[in-house]
Amino acid sequence: MIQGIQNFLEEAGEAGCYVLSLASVAVEAERLEVDIVSVMLRGVSAGFIHYNSLDSNDNDNFFVNDPSGFLGLMTGHQWEVRKEGPQYCPSFGEYEIDRWARVMTGHTSGHFNRPNWEPYIGSLTVKYGAIVSKRICKRIG
Repeated sequence: MIQGIQNFLEEAGEAGCYVLSLASVAVEAERLEVDIVSVMLRGVSAGFIHYNSLDSNDNDNFFVNDPSGFLGLMTGHQWEVRKEGPQYCPSFGEYEIDRWARVMTGHTSGHFNRPNWEPYIGSLTVKYGAIVSKRICKRIG
């Protein structure tokens, strides 16, 4: 058990939507189960996910530095992850993660989910926003 696990889990709940969506791709593509907390901690240790354990207000907490590497960590295979426009339609063998944005006075909120999977039920960014880009994941090895 790591010190500050509550802080880690709180930050994952607030900012971990891309990490969780990538894990959803791994589960679907490889038909496996993941211990999401262990996988996130391993992703942080490997440098694939940014997490500053000394500052839970770090704006970059849960930023995914290497989505391909994180998918590889979970599945044992090589992956390509690329950014596409909101109109892109995935081909066979490609897995879609949507990037949503909600523009409000003074700031924009962002959220990641998948077309048939939502890490945060009731997201206002999804309800009042729009898909602005897609991350396309494809196993390459």
